[in-house]
Amino acid sequence: MRWNSVALLLACFVTVVPSAFPREPEAPRPSGPQGAGYVYLAPFEGEARHLHLRLDGLFAVREDGTKIEVALSTTEIDGREWTRERRLATGALPAGSYRGLAIRVAAADTEGEEGQADLVTPEEPVEIAVPFSIQKRQAAVLVLRLDGKISIEDDFRFTPRFIAHQRPRPAVGLLGLASDQGSDTVTLFNKSTAEVVGVIPTGSGPAGIALDQRRRHAFVALAGDDAVVEIGLLEYQVLNRTRLQGGDAPLDVALTPDGETLLTANVGSRSVSLIDASSLAETQRVQVGDEPRGILVDGAGSRAYVFNTASSSVSVIDIREGLVVATIGTQAGPFRGRLNRDEDALYVIHRFSPYVTVIDPEQLAVTGRLYVGPGVTDLDVDVESNFVYLARRGSGEIEIFDPLSSLPVGSIDVGGDVSFLTLDLELDTLHALLPETRELRVFNVVDGKLRGRADLGEGSYWVVVNGER
Repeated sequence: MRWNSVALLLACFVTVVPSAFPREPEAPRPSGPQGAGYVYLAPFEGEARHLHLRLDGLFAVREDGTKIEVALSTTEIDGREWTRERRLATGALPAGSYRGLAIRVAAADTEGEEGQADLVTPEEPVEIAVPFSIQKRQAAVLVLRLDGKISIEDDFRFTPRFIAHQRPRPAVGLLGLASDQGSDTVTLFNKSTAEVVGVIPTGSGPAGIALDQRRRHAFVALAGDDAVVEIGLLEYQVLNRTRLQGGDAPLDVALTPDGETLLTANVGSRSVSLIDASSLAETQRVQVGDEPRGILVDGAGSRAYVFNTASSSVSVIDIREGLVVATIGTQAGPFRGRLNRDEDALYVIHRFSPYVTVIDPEQLAVTGRLYVGPGVTDLDVDVESNFVYLARRGSGEIEIFDPLSSLPVGSIDVGGDVSFLTLDLELDTLHALLPETRELRVFNVVDGKLRGRADLGEGSYWVVVNGER
């Protein structure tokens, strides 16, 4: 048991709504002979924390000196508020070699003992030495750190001096992945620190992700392309791609524990595709209910549970036979589910019902309902404690409850609405997507403390991490 709090009745859960957070420029979609650059700015420290900057442009500088502008995510930087690494700019870039970046500062001021003082800034962009290359349909991630001490000269001139580097890649076991439908990419991050380490262009509408941790690959459903891509976690690029039938719109994927069979929930065609994971060839197709938005494979790899949102049912597929062996009616709008530790209970959440449906996988029948209030956004199960973690809009928390008592036993303050969550039992962490601030937040499950934050895109959809169940 992690920690206790006063037991309260579970509050309402409602669907995440669009955010009023300012929209950043649309992230690049590399295609043809282009790639992309992603620039992050480290927290301001020391004297830099007294600075306020207004930026007027950021450029990638080619070997011949040609400058290519990349879109700034923000133009105003307050050093007192820049306390974590943030995404500064993104842009599509032609393939080739680059000698660095250049930044133009329109205005700067600093806060001193005698109050605010304006600083003189250079008229021309200041170059930042950081050699990098752009490959076709690939992205480079660069990190900048401002040296505030040497950037201010003679107490009145500001010439930005940045230390820049490409992010080193962590061990594969520390990788997490987040799909982003706004930029048609998958972001790779260090699951311990939440630092972004890579961005992979995938194709249109990346949604669900399944990890093959033994082969160090990931499979991503592309709802917009009616396709699935295979990503190499060592190569940081797409290795293989298969096209499904037109109109399939695969939204979720699941992999059997032996890594041999990949299953896709095709929301557009009321079907599930069974795919040979080594060749990405579709071997069978099974018809299920209307709008299958989620799919879950059991620990034995023998059954798949498909959550048919528009049919208010769960289809149970015998994977070896490629047949639906049962269709279980649920509350309105099921879209995701999780098995408990012993896999003798399947918890199903719904879009349009205030209940969590409990299904017995042996009886293939509903055995209970838990009232939690309308609008659950996501759930996960800690298979060590068997506690269920539930997200809801409006509380700013992940609530933890014991399904035996149907009462909360704790909570994690996440600071906003959560659209997706996943537990990492290796590091005892919880990863939560917050759509309003377009970021990933990582929390320690034991004490609930924030361990890291990462800026993601506007259309972030799914998160997986190596080491999760």
